[in-house]
Amino acid sequence: PLSDPTQSLAMGAIGLDTSVNPPIIYAGTGEANMAGDSYYGVGILKSPDGGGTWSLTSTANSGAISFLGLSFSRMLVDPQNPATVLAGAVFALCCDSGLNQTNQGLYISTDSGNNWTHNATIGSHSCTDIVYDTSNQTYYAGIRGVGIYKSTDHAGTWILQTSPFVGGTAPNLINFGRVSLAARGGKLWALISDNNTNDLSTPTGSDTGLAESDDGGATWHPVAVPNVPGGSLDRKSVV
Repeated sequence: PLSDPTQSLAMGAIGLDTSVNPPIIYAGTGEANMAGDSYYGVGILKSPDGGGTWSLTSTANSGAISFLGLSFSRMLVDPQNPATVLAGAVFALCCDSGLNQTNQGLYISTDSGNNWTHNATIGSHSCTDIVYDTSNQTYYAGIRGVGIYKSTDHAGTWILQTSPFVGGTAPNLINFGRVSLAARGGKLWALISDNNTNDLSTPTGSDTGLAESDDGGATWHPVAVPNVPGGSLDRKSVV
């Protein structure tokens, strides 16, 4: 056990800076399932020596935002500039009734995790996933209830892309409860869950809950969902 002395045993995401040896490890605390029994986190842990020692960053925006009560869904280190680290934050409900964390969303550090800034452009809804396409050096971030953002300047600026739903249905807190993203070779995939059913989101008959874009999120088309023995693809891959 490496993290028993820290303030949280719940871990949501781990990121590695492999540009150095041993790699720098970033661990976002908190359980990122956004459920009533999801334990909150206390911040972002960093180890420069392969897990031997850890330091905790518990605030962002020069201390104005506390990480207490957030959970982290994804940690990514920029391959071109490892000093830039991205963290996706979501809400957690368990187990302190006094916590009411509203500063969810995307956090960015440009000094190897020593200081963090909340990206107000994207807003304060939960960031359920972040991916990086190495083929075109593009980031994508999925924001609950809002949609998918894109950055082509290493997380400097972000632009909201068109709705991934085939009929153009606008994402909201019900039909866009969370999204898991994948990107490779210029293609982008989005697996979307409905917040009411906890299954794949299909606001129209043409939607499958799985969408693909060949142009970086400008246009989308549905992808047939594979049959998954024993249950829903959503419960296997998103939840």
